[in-house]
Amino acid sequence: MLKKVLTLSSGSAIGKVSGVIREVLFASFFGTSAIADAYRAALTLTLAPVHLFTSDALDSAFIPQFSKDRVNNRASAWSLFNGVGLMILFLSLVTGGVLYFFAQFWVSLVLPGFVGESFELVVLMIRVMAWGVPLYVLSALLIALDIANGNFRLAAIRPLVQNFGIITAIIAAFLSENPVWIAWWFAGTYLLFSIYEIIRLLRTGVLQEDWYRHWGDIRPATKRFWEAMKPMAFFSLIIQANAILEKAVASLIGPGAVATIDYARLIPETAQVLLIVPIGLVSLSAMVSLDDSVVSERTDRISAMILLLLIPLSGFLLVSAQEIITVIYGRGAFDENSIQLTSEALRGMAVGTWAASLSYVIHRIYNSRMKNRQVLRIGAAGIFVNATFNVLAYKYLGVMAIGLGFSLGGIVMAWLYIRGLDEKKLMKQVAKLSVLGVGPYIVIALLLINYQLPSLASLALQMIWCCMFWGAVFMAAPSTRDILRQFAGRITSLRERS
Repeated sequence: MLKKVLTLSSGSAIGKVSGVIREVLFASFFGTSAIADAYRAALTLTLAPVHLFTSDALDSAFIPQFSKDRVNNRASAWSLFNGVGLMILFLSLVTGGVLYFFAQFWVSLVLPGFVGESFELVVLMIRVMAWGVPLYVLSALLIALDIANGNFRLAAIRPLVQNFGIITAIIAAFLSENPVWIAWWFAGTYLLFSIYEIIRLLRTGVLQEDWYRHWGDIRPATKRFWEAMKPMAFFSLIIQANAILEKAVASLIGPGAVATIDYARLIPETAQVLLIVPIGLVSLSAMVSLDDSVVSERTDRISAMILLLLIPLSGFLLVSAQEIITVIYGRGAFDENSIQLTSEALRGMAVGTWAASLSYVIHRIYNSRMKNRQVLRIGAAGIFVNATFNVLAYKYLGVMAIGLGFSLGGIVMAWLYIRGLDEKKLMKQVAKLSVLGVGPYIVIALLLINYQLPSLASLALQMIWCCMFWGAVFMAAPSTRDILRQFAGRITSLRERS
């Protein structure tokens, strides 16, 4: 499992570097302007209905079922692939058509803060992106097929391909002074990537030459998929509704707020993409056939390692938010007001970055064990807290309210997931140490900020303090020292075998 995580992480690392370049370039050219707001809103309103029948449906229902069937009943596995493929590709064509023809109604319904030119720009961008919806869905299905066969190359390179497409479109939009070019990356990138995916899957034998001949078991296979997917379909609905609500609330806060949230989210998402998402995806295929006792032990160990990494990171982001935003984005069209707004949003998100990451991985492990109803209940509770806080607090806290809503929702979900685990000894030990250490860490970190150093120097000093403090705390405790030693030992042995 570790080897697959490292493979996926290395690909994700390259993709994330390109993602940072993408965001820095976008911030430099467009800042938190109306163009930036329009693009972020258009992307959310395009993908929200698409994700209802792709992301969680494929991850939680298709991947585990195909993984089992390809070993026990090859014909059933390909019938499942054909049935699911027909269903979601049909839905993608319908969704793309509705987005294109009803874009104005869609924007006026969910983005009350967009008026005038901003409104027209969002509508135009959604209509452009609608052409890429079937290609996006096809790409997601092929990646799910690759993962279900124990391969992760396509999932690893997807962020790099996607970011290259966005960067190209951003440059074209800036040079031509036509912001609509930003939206064309969606269809163009996924057209080329889907062609590459098909060629690779055929060459590697994952997509077998006779895949299209298996239709005999399509009804029972698709029915099993639907039964497993039903809880996650509603879960996807509330996730996407929350994403839309977040954009709607941000549009009411004021100009630049929609873009600000996404700029801030890049920072905690970097940690997730580099480590947390790979662990979650690999868990889907690696833990399907394990005994419950083994899964409980591994979940406890993985969760403890996540807390070891992410609790210090959350504290670091909370204290150093303004310095981080200044160093990453502070140039070009990204002015002082943009820095201030984005820093506030990042501080709110930093409070619960550790919880969101932990809940993501345990969520995926629950999916691998087909515990989708528990995922639905826990996810609904967290999203309800997130959405309620956003609506009640945005008038008083501005963009920080949206960041804090994200954190509170993550904390609720993490707590509920942990309650349902049988084994949590290591997690408790790490949590106890973290609670005892977070106060002294933050006090000294705030004192260091008072030296009024340049942003880059202050950030470097905070990084050194974070590594020294938490390294000393965790290495001093036998339980956490053993976790780190085991993890380092597994990486060393893996390198020796490769």
